[in-house]
Amino acid sequence: MNNFMAWINKEWIEATRTFRLVALGSTFIAFAFLNPILLKMLPAILKSQSPGVDFSAIFEMSQREALRSYLDSLYEIGSFVVVLALMGSIPNEFSKGTLVIPFTSGAKIRNVYLSKLVINGTALFAFSIAGASIANAYSAILFGTDFASFAPALKAGFLYGLYFVFAASLTLMAGSFLRKPSLAAVFTLLVLYIAPPVAGLFDLAVWFPFEMLDAANDLTPFFSKSSCRSILHTIAWLSTFSYLTVWKLEHMEKAR
Repeated sequence: MNNFMAWINKEWIEATRTFRLVALGSTFIAFAFLNPILLKMLPAILKSQSPGVDFSAIFEMSQREALRSYLDSLYEIGSFVVVLALMGSIPNEFSKGTLVIPFTSGAKIRNVYLSKLVINGTALFAFSIAGASIANAYSAILFGTDFASFAPALKAGFLYGLYFVFAASLTLMAGSFLRKPSLAAVFTLLVLYIAPPVAGLFDLAVWFPFEMLDAANDLTPFFSKSSCRSILHTIAWLSTFSYLTVWKLEHMEKAR
């Protein structure tokens, strides 16, 4: 336990020293404020380019639409930022030679991976819920209230938070197998951006975490049966990625 907490402390120091958490948090919070403002200003911007055309009737100007716009941007840009922030996490352990420490000290190498997942996963969960809550509250100020409670925003933040933990775990696994930050980033981004349409094409979306995002974008206060099923599948993927990452780290370092 003491060894695990030591790795947690090491990962926390590294995440703060490299401003990784600052970059992640800034992305979530910035979009929480920017998306509602951009939606509010969009009709005026378009009208200035095409005088005489009423664009306000074309766009749905509401709290619900502003929050949904924020969530869409979070998937498109947030996934990219998360991968860039974590793509070198495991490869850097190889290049610095720090993976030899658990073996020489008799510690378990899985603590290296788990410390990274705990620190970054907890941060992503917190940023996701905070961002959705801010976007929800700010959208209510700009457009009026559509929701009876914070439940839809909190549910969306929770589901997106779990998705980003999935993305973080996938990035760490790719880094352990490919050992190059750039290759790990390209592989992970291809999976995150190409898998949804491919899974939908072959009616396999139910087996992947992307169905959670559809449930989040519904902005209903309750978890549906399909969203609960997608949560369980996501946890299964996380467990698989974690097992494969730890297995790769153990076997690769023993072979050195």
